Amino acid sequence: MSAPAYRHDHDTVIPLDQAPALAELAGRVRRHERITLTEQGKPVVAIIAADELEELQAAQDVADVARAEAIKAQGGPRVPHALVLEMMRADEATYEAMEAALAARQGEDIPHDEQWTMWRAVRANRSA
Repeated sequence: MSAPAYRHDHDTVIPLDQAPALAELAGRVRRHERITLTEQGKPVVAIIAADELEELQAAQDVADVARAEAIKAQGGPRVPHALVLEMMRADEATYEAMEAALAARQGEDIPHDEQWTMWRAVRANRSA
């Protein structure tokens, strides 16, 4: 048996098996209600208005730019854009492992092909 739905300010928590139809939920979200669907008392889905999503994405973009600027200020090897994209698609631990490998060689001008070799090694070590 799932927990009953409850409401706090503009947030509503609803067990997934008790959730009304999507159209009803969308209408409630348009009226600035945030809805969290749960399974066994644990949040599994959040429904928010598109404008709130845009605000969250903008905040994440600002954080990403700040992180990139901090990394750029540290100096170190110039990492190819394609490799940066690969790193961003990786899980956090793999990303951090590559970031640490590059940081260990801070100030060096590492050829791009060597950086790709480092990336393959980091991924192989993480999957082993």
